[in-house]
Amino acid sequence: MFTTKQLLFGIAAFIGGSSLFTVFVTQITFQDSWFSALLALIVSLLTVWMYTGLIRKFPSKGLLEMHTAVYGKWAGRVLNFLYVLFCLGFAAVSLRNLGDFFTGYIMPQTPMLVVLILFSATCALAAHKGISVILRLAFLFYTFMLLALFLNVLLLFPDMQFDNFLPVFRLGVEAYIKGGYIVTAAPFCEIVVFLILLPYADKNAKIGKAFFLGLLLGALHLIAVLLRDIAVLGTSITFLTEPTYESVRLIHLIDIFSRLEIIFAFILVAMRVFKLSVLFCAILRSIEDTVGKNFEKPGIYLVLISVATIAVSMLGFRTGMTLPEWFRNTGAYLFGIFEIVLPLITLIGGIVRFRKRKRT
Repeated sequence: MFTTKQLLFGIAAFIGGSSLFTVFVTQITFQDSWFSALLALIVSLLTVWMYTGLIRKFPSKGLLEMHTAVYGKWAGRVLNFLYVLFCLGFAAVSLRNLGDFFTGYIMPQTPMLVVLILFSATCALAAHKGISVILRLAFLFYTFMLLALFLNVLLLFPDMQFDNFLPVFRLGVEAYIKGGYIVTAAPFCEIVVFLILLPYADKNAKIGKAFFLGLLLGALHLIAVLLRDIAVLGTSITFLTEPTYESVRLIHLIDIFSRLEIIFAFILVAMRVFKLSVLFCAILRSIEDTVGKNFEKPGIYLVLISVATIAVSMLGFRTGMTLPEWFRNTGAYLFGIFEIVLPLITLIGGIVRFRKRKRT
């Protein structure tokens, strides 16, 4: 069982694990990407308010149990299976993005498949320990995330040029709406996976508070990352595939401390592994609810999840350049269905059913 504090920092660290995803928005709104993230935060807070409505309507239930309560046994299981596919696709995107970063910057001579197997096996092992064990480390991950941000902002301050933010708001409204939606879909509303894992929460946990504060902490961190990258890189942020890492590579104190970015690289990798471990737990839970059975020995299922995630990562995206384009044009809208549309329909369905029962 996990507590309010563990869930809060787990959500914040989960969002922080998407620092490598900033390219999804920077190639749309350029130096105004910070504003898109701010718009996304407003929309995401409204979405979390909707999540809290679901939690109040169905106390002590996770999202998958809510489906059964609202739609019935079989329709609920069909919907739960769709969430298996959603979490699997989400994990595949995250794993491939991590693999592209690792083979592109840290170990370029290493085959992609080897890297994906290594990280998926690590995440499967963590998921085997359970979500409660993973979230016990959330505060530690969040602390390292903040410390890394503080240090690289301090070291990069001489390289920052605040003219890089100019001109402001020169793009059309459509660009800001699309950019805001992209950040809403990834990473802010990705925290819908924690609704799936709510059955593991302590009965005294304040879930709504954890969701709101966790989202706020994680979102502010991402906005700070965007502000740092824009101040350092300027308009070149548009053409870089990993602006978060490229800005850190500019750190140079003295000759013997000229490759400090590798330290921050491993922190970025650790945050992504944390995120993937949570996703593996959500996939396993979704499969359990779909088949209506709790797995006493989940090891074999986690192996199958790892194999499926690797297969989708390798076959779905031939090159790292296709991933951001696919997400901006297709993936974000598919994610939005599971993060916003379906939970909203479930909430409305729950309200209608509750009123009918009250009348009868």
